[in-house]
Amino acid sequence: MVGQSSKALAQEIIERGIDTVLVTIDRLVLPERLCGERYTEHLITELPNNVDPCGEDGEFHTLVCNSKYFSHPIVIEPYR
Repeated sequence: MVGQSSKALAQEIIERGIDTVLVTIDRLVLPERLCGERYTEHLITELPNNVDPCGEDGEFHTLVCNSKYFSHPIVIEPYR
């Protein structure tokens, strides 16, 4: 994964079935409605061009809720 472009890494995260949720966002660059959304291919296409697909510039932070390495998923209740 080191040396990959952010776009390629984002695609790999999705292809590997890593269930991830945006838990914080920078409201100066992203709409508030994206906080709490699943990290999906659709979400990545919604990101503005100036936003790194992996949030590498602090635009958002994620929480991995499930992957093949988890014994059970982390369940997050919707806040809204």
